[in-house]
Amino acid sequence: MFEKLDAARLDYFSTRDHKVMQRKIRNMTALTSNIISTFDKEAKIIDAGCGGNQYQMHFPNLIAFDPVDYGNQHFVSSILDADIDQESQDGVLCLGVLHECPDEYHEPNIKKMLSWIKPGGKLVMRGKTQRETTTDFNQGYWSEEKIEKFSNKFNLSVVWNTTYQAVHGHTYMNTTYQADCGHTNMYQAQGPLGSLGYIWCWRKNV
Repeated sequence: MFEKLDAARLDYFSTRDHKVMQRKIRNMTALTSNIISTFDKEAKIIDAGCGGNQYQMHFPNLIAFDPVDYGNQHFVSSILDADIDQESQDGVLCLGVLHECPDEYHEPNIKKMLSWIKPGGKLVMRGKTQRETTTDFNQGYWSEEKIEKFSNKFNLSVVWNTTYQAVHGHTYMNTTYQADCGHTNMYQAQGPLGSLGYIWCWRKNV
């Protein structure tokens, strides 16, 4: 269903510049205080799309994977292909992953991650809102309305929700990605970009 998009995303996130960026942010803690305090230190956690795998230092029982081989994760996989036992985890981190995907990616990926979480466990998400510097194409971005929509659909409670702002110094997606998706204006802005987004925690209700 998503073969062309997956191939283009893998190509982009495998580039040297993106891997260097991930190494630079690996030890950043400015946005992690809520996330770290959400789980017990010994909690069983999956980091889905771990990138620099910065949370391994905080949670010894964390299992990290990413579709790109950064050399520091437990295995290489997409979320939909990851072989995780159902209701085996206290929580899942999915930070800055699904906002790289069109909206049709969101529901199946969230459903898959929720299947790994025990009742009462938590899913922590990070997603960008639309930047003023892009076009009106709104695929992949998150809003409070979208968070509420998925809360209702999957019987989730929002434990906490906060905003963040980041600056990027690279082109976010290349023209190959745009062409394969059929969305030529998806990420056309270049250079330093201020992107506002949400970091929130869902609880999986019984």
